[in-house]
Amino acid sequence: MVNTYNDLQQENHFVRTFREDVPEDELVWHRDHEDRMMTVLECGEWYFQFDNELPKKLSVGDTIEIKKMIYHRLIKESGRLIIKIVESK
Repeated sequence: MVNTYNDLQQENHFVRTFREDVPEDELVWHRDHEDRMMTVLECGEWYFQFDNELPKKLSVGDTIEIKKMIYHRLIKESGRLIIKIVESK
């Protein structure tokens, strides 16, 4: 079984890496318990989607604000994805 992602904890954020071979069925709709700011650090061909919206293709440098308890998901086409996540407490 492949881990969906790996986290590297930093001082005030964490860096999450999704491997190229992550199974697509592991990338499910979900909600977070805290507000988050997500910044794309490295990106193959990946998309981000909020509920009731069309998917948005991700690019290096993109920043997305994710409010707590709002459904969203990642969609993988190819390559790996590395994101920086800052949670609001």
